[in-house]
Amino acid sequence: MTDSRTFHKQQPLTFRIIDSPMGIGKSATLMDLVRFHNKGFDPDPRRFIVFVPTIRERDERYGPKLDLKSPATPPYNKSILELIRNGENIVTTHSLWSIFNDETIRAFDESKCKYIALFDEVPQLFRDVVGTGHRLDEPAGSIRFGPADIKLMQQTGMVRVQDGTIRFNPECEYAKSDKDYKVFNAIKNLSYSCTLYPFGEKGGTFTSIIAFARRELFSCFRECWFYSHMTYGSMLHNYCAMNRLSVSR
Repeated sequence: MTDSRTFHKQQPLTFRIIDSPMGIGKSATLMDLVRFHNKGFDPDPRRFIVFVPTIRERDERYGPKLDLKSPATPPYNKSILELIRNGENIVTTHSLWSIFNDETIRAFDESKCKYIALFDEVPQLFRDVVGTGHRLDEPAGSIRFGPADIKLMQQTGMVRVQDGTIRFNPECEYAKSDKDYKVFNAIKNLSYSCTLYPFGEKGGTFTSIIAFARRELFSCFRECWFYSHMTYGSMLHNYCAMNRLSVSR
């Protein structure tokens, strides 16, 4: 069984957290870090990439005030690669970060500059649970896999558990040959930016898939800063524990 995803050697990584209530000046502190650094001489070329919750904040607040660039043409996960390779200071959204993949990670690794990631609020770390069936409040036609679908993926070799995580097999003939099962591409695409974990058990197979943001999406940065509130005991706190990440407050 093959897996198209690249697995990177894990490096020590510390999450630096600025935790304070709204209105105290977290965003201003973030902006000052970029603004004052850019005015000084840096013998070790560093650049900033700022992740913000909304397009409006990107375009009206951070971009023009800090002279940060954003990917200009779709698909944005492709156009941002040139900005990274050119060593630009960048601002983009949490949503774009959530679809970073091996191609993005390689661009950071190959850049002549080391990037410091600044997150205005915590991005979505817990992505999805598949295999739970439909909820009553979901709109008609929404895609959600039930336990039978998860079982089928295991029986046909589309997925398997290796070292405690789920690996998708892009070479599975069942998935490649039957157009009725192209819906399972959702799991393949999720595996590019997430680590997938099995959950539940019935008859020797797992019944659900839980997805968390891949650790490598952070370890490609020299430093990671998070500006948020009430992070202790939050998903960020649990994510650090699960991935053995150090925390500095």
